[in-house]
Amino acid sequence: EALGLCLARCLARHGEASWSLCLAALKALRQLLEVSGSTAALAALRERLLKPLATELIHEAALQSQQGGLSGQEAWLQDFQEQWMATGPAEAGESEPLSGRARSFRVLLAVVRLLKGKVNDMPGKDEAESDENARYSPGSVVYLGKQNRVRCRAAAVSSKALINEEDLYLIPTNNTLVLVRPEEQKAFYGEVVISEPLRLIKLKEGDENSAPGPENEEHYLRI
Repeated sequence: EALGLCLARCLARHGEASWSLCLAALKALRQLLEVSGSTAALAALRERLLKPLATELIHEAALQSQQGGLSGQEAWLQDFQEQWMATGPAEAGESEPLSGRARSFRVLLAVVRLLKGKVNDMPGKDEAESDENARYSPGSVVYLGKQNRVRCRAAAVSSKALINEEDLYLIPTNNTLVLVRPEEQKAFYGEVVISEPLRLIKLKEGDENSAPGPENEEHYLRI
């Protein structure tokens, strides 16, 4: 319990500590939780670390919404998503030094993963997104029928591509970016090549392909 309290205090002051010290504390915490009888440390982690840190981030989200509007909310959510994806099985390993909100999210989410064990779905993930992820998993074959689709050009995305680019089809979905390759043997079917949540897709402002080209010139949008 004393060690858990010490680690909780160390991580609670992550903003003042060096990033290498934070990583060392996370590694020590993982090892502590693997020891039988270490449940007494959980209360210290919740009270000294998780609750204050979560409250601080939620308060910041409210301020972002008031002061920064939609762009502020998107920046907050983007940091949350990036740090959630970064806190996998190797969250206590080496990584680039973080600061500010990104560091707060990394510490909070790394500890949450340690306490909850294996967590696949990001907190707050929509059920409809999970359904689409299951339906359009890469490599699966889906029925296209006569639904609308957009022809796209993609860089070689698999060993099946013999050239630098190939033609794929973007199909309509609500929560997922899905690109399929037409099936050669079965009409009206396609193989899912790319399937990514729309919340992770970025369109870079100012990209040379993000604005309409000259008249009569085919327009491309880079994702």
